[in-house]
Amino acid sequence: MGLALRLSTTLAGWAAAANEPFLPPPAAVIPLRVSTGAREVNPTGCALIESFEGRHKRGADGLIYPYYDHVGYPTQGVGRLLSRDKWADLSQWAPIDGATCDAWLREDLDKFARGIERMTGRARLTDNEFAALVSWSFNVGLGSAQGSTLIRMLVRGDDRGEVADQLLRWNKADGKVSRGLARRRAAERILFLTP
Repeated sequence: MGLALRLSTTLAGWAAAANEPFLPPPAAVIPLRVSTGAREVNPTGCALIESFEGRHKRGADGLIYPYYDHVGYPTQGVGRLLSRDKWADLSQWAPIDGATCDAWLREDLDKFARGIERMTGRARLTDNEFAALVSWSFNVGLGSAQGSTLIRMLVRGDDRGEVADQLLRWNKADGKVSRGLARRRAAERILFLTP
C-alpha cells in the first residue's frame, strides 16, 4: 500500500472517529521541482498542504479569487497570505489563473522548505518528517515555527515521537481551538511519524 493511500486511509479513519469528513489528497499533486536548491517536498506533503489549504475558485471563468481565511486574513490561491491586515478590501487583488496559482504554490513551498532547512540545521530529517514540518510552517508561519518548542526539541535530538506530539499543540486560531487545525495537525503528525 502506498504512503499517500496509507495516509489518506489513516486520516479518513481518524476523521470518521472525530465525526468529521476528511477529503483525501487530490490525485494531481504539483511536484516541487525548483532550481534554487531547496530540498524537495515529497508528493504526499504537497498533497497534504493542498488538501487543507484548498484552491478557492469563484465564478464560471475558472479564475481563483482572493478570500478571507478563517480568521480574516486576505488569502489567495493555495493559502498565500496577501496581507497581514485583517479584513482588508479584497478588490485590491486581481483574480489569478491556475498557472499563476501553481507558480505561487511552488514559490511558497520553496520558501517554507528553505526556512525549515535553516531552522533544523544538522538534524537529519526523513522526507516525511521534512514534508510534515513544511506543511506545519506553511500554516503557522516561519516566525512562529522558529521560536517553537518543537524546533528546539528537534534540534536537540529529542525523541521523534515527542517532537511529533508538539504538532498537536498548534491547534488554535485567534486563541480558540479549531477543529480544522486539529485535523491538520493530526495529519501532519501521522506524516511525520511515517517511515
